[in-house]
Amino acid sequence: LPPRGSPRRGLRLIPDFENHCPAAACSLEIGYREPDWHDHQQRKGSPVTLKDLIRLNARKLRSHFPRIRVWKIDALKMGYISIPKSASSSIRRYLTAAMKEIGDEQETARISLTPAQISKLREEIFLFSFVRNPLTRLYSCYRDKLGVAQEKYETCTLSHFGLHYGMSFEDFVRRVVEIPDRYADQHFRSLSSFLVHKGELNVDYVGRFESLSEDWEVISSRYGLEPPEKNRRVSGPPVGLDEIPISKEAVALMMERYAEDLDRFGYRKDLEDLLS
Repeated sequence: LPPRGSPRRGLRLIPDFENHCPAAACSLEIGYREPDWHDHQQRKGSPVTLKDLIRLNARKLRSHFPRIRVWKIDALKMGYISIPKSASSSIRRYLTAAMKEIGDEQETARISLTPAQISKLREEIFLFSFVRNPLTRLYSCYRDKLGVAQEKYETCTLSHFGLHYGMSFEDFVRRVVEIPDRYADQHFRSLSSFLVHKGELNVDYVGRFESLSEDWEVISSRYGLEPPEKNRRVSGPPVGLDEIPISKEAVALMMERYAEDLDRFGYRKDLEDLLS
């Protein structure tokens, strides 16, 4: 064991850590900061692989999937599947405010369900969601978690994925595309991982971030709810596809990683035009 009083002294041996990060071989089950990408890089002096990340942060990386957040409104028999970086904050706030305005005591209920549970819920209520171009969604995540977040947090909250403050968007994308949905954080998991179950859409309606006001008409016609205003304060003002600082090679890698999203939700042509 490390010396008494050391932050790495612990009780539970984590298999295979010795071969990757000897000083992190032991850890406490509770109240322990697991070694992250920076710890590993310092000791090994070389870039980490996806395999290293999974072994170093096994419990963290497996905690994000497959639970999905649903905002359920019993009074309207309606539910919204929240996909981060796709106007989700704006829509959640609007739905909560709308329920208060009409005097619904329950307001909204946030629940976490598996895709199978969502499929059963869909038999009882109307489920909808909004999606976003995978590239602009990634850029929004990058600006929020690796840019704006620096003012709030000393350490990047995504550091256990090999992501860190100061890295370029190009490097961010190249790291993210290596991480499969089963390990990915919800902010860069594929859209399909939220909305598809057994190869089929698991919602009744899907709108697009880029045409939020127009696509919200479906919700307005059913429930009389006006379209919410987009919140642009989280990661900054919108940026066009051709303004995003990324190489064509990295765009191609991103398109391969999120291929199902591009085809299912109609974003492939936009990115092919960007590459042409």
